[in-house]
Amino acid sequence: MNWFHDLRLRSKLLLGFGVVLGIALAQSVLTYWVVRRNEERSRWIEHTYEVMGLANDALIALTEMEAAFRGYLLTGRDEFLDRYDDGKRAHREKLEELKEKTADNPAQVKRWDDILARAGAWQEAVTEPRIRARRGMAAGTDSAAASVDFAGSGEGSRHFDGIRAVFAEAIEAERSLLAERYAEGEAETRLLLRVVVWGGLVVLVLGWATAILLSGQVTSRLRQVVEGVEALRTRCIAKLGRAVEAMGRGDLAVAAEIEAPVLEVSAKDEVGALAESVNGIIRQTQATVSSFEKTRAIVGALIDETRGLVLAAQAGRLEVRGDVKKFEGGYRELVEGINATLDAVVEPIGEALRVLERVA
Repeated sequence: MNWFHDLRLRSKLLLGFGVVLGIALAQSVLTYWVVRRNEERSRWIEHTYEVMGLANDALIALTEMEAAFRGYLLTGRDEFLDRYDDGKRAHREKLEELKEKTADNPAQVKRWDDILARAGAWQEAVTEPRIRARRGMAAGTDSAAASVDFAGSGEGSRHFDGIRAVFAEAIEAERSLLAERYAEGEAETRLLLRVVVWGGLVVLVLGWATAILLSGQVTSRLRQVVEGVEALRTRCIAKLGRAVEAMGRGDLAVAAEIEAPVLEVSAKDEVGALAESVNGIIRQTQATVSSFEKTRAIVGALIDETRGLVLAAQAGRLEVRGDVKKFEGGYRELVEGINATLDAVVEPIGEALRVLERVA
């Protein structure tokens, strides 16, 4: 995980929350897909119910057509022929509509064609000849015995039972499709429920973990930086200020201590860059404190050197001089100036001593 540790905060945030948002997006996409699939399936389910309704309507039209046919055979009244013609027209229209609506299902189209063929064969072999015979009976050209024989033969029932069987097969096929689509819908609904529940939990856990991870990393390392800056302020800079103030009063006993440790930088992100900047300030302050301690030592040595010269002069040892080799720059010039002053003071005294010696 060093690569993640070294990423910039912006990249960490984008990566961490990008993963969470990616999962949420995938969840939304899947949810949208399932919803669209359910909408499409709902349309197909509605289509299936419509097909089944049309099939029932076509069967009812054929049934009414048969009932009208039988009514005409029994009564000879033309009003039954009107109902017969209505049923003939209606079942053909419904079957043609069924062929259009199930054009994507060749097996169903074949069944509707089979029903049309069976209905045509039924009309050709049964209804149309019997209607003509019944008209002939009304006109006196045919006998009622033929109709009685037909009713007892069961030929019409055989034709119509075949039509009903194909209708039942077609409707059962639609019911199977309906059950299959309902099952697919239930499976996808369960899938959607699992995706919503588990996806939500994953997003929640990952989001929480990402927030804790990033906040933990940033907070702990920022706290380390804050503690380092506070240590630099209270332990180093404050003591340096007190030492400088004491030196200004001539007190060289107060030392400036270096107690601010360098921060440990474990990453190359923004917090790591901030820690490096603080380390730079700490190192610079340490160098300043070190320079101050050197200056304090030099000032102390200068005072000691001057004190030695004063004590020697007070003891009458005017030949004692300060060691200029211990100092540099202005401090050296100061010691040289003191030595020159002593020389200027001692020279007249020495001349007076030499005169007194000659007088003696």
